[in-house]
Amino acid sequence: MKNTFVIMLVLMLLAGCQNPNQINEGWGVRGPVIVELEQVIYWLQAADDAIKLSPTQAQKRLDQFSVMRKTRYNVFRFALLNQQLDTRSGWERARDTLRELAEDKNINEDLLWIIRIHLHHNQALINNHASQQKLTRELAKSQQERLLLEEKISAITHLEQRISERKEQASEDVKANGETREK
Repeated sequence: MKNTFVIMLVLMLLAGCQNPNQINEGWGVRGPVIVELEQVIYWLQAADDAIKLSPTQAQKRLDQFSVMRKTRYNVFRFALLNQQLDTRSGWERARDTLRELAEDKNINEDLLWIIRIHLHHNQALINNHASQQKLTRELAKSQQERLLLEEKISAITHLEQRISERKEQASEDVKANGETREK
């Protein structure tokens, strides 16, 4: 653990000695690293803040969105707040908003990565909701089928009971008729 810390410290010091634009050229990333990192941290903080909101709090913040400027960051926050509504329509709105944002060619790769994570998360929520609805319908159908089977079993049992009673009555009648003839 101590060695890892020392290695990380040395790497940070060595990275600090290089020109930031030279570092970016190797990774294919545009712009200064520090600005992009601050932007990523800012967007991650927005995600963290949104996750802490209840559906009611998220709805209140969404109601205020009509007066906000349409920036990439605000669009991202709009998607996050819709995600927190905890409804299928909110998840779908968040997914669609994130898709539009992901298609923006001017977003850097790190932010695109964050957007895609939330996009997949919302799609998973939508898929899970659909699965839950399907399972609920199947459960209701199987319960209805079970009730019908119970009714059929009850009817068959009642019918068998009536048949047994009639057989007993018929055999008693035969015995009673046989005893009266013998007298």
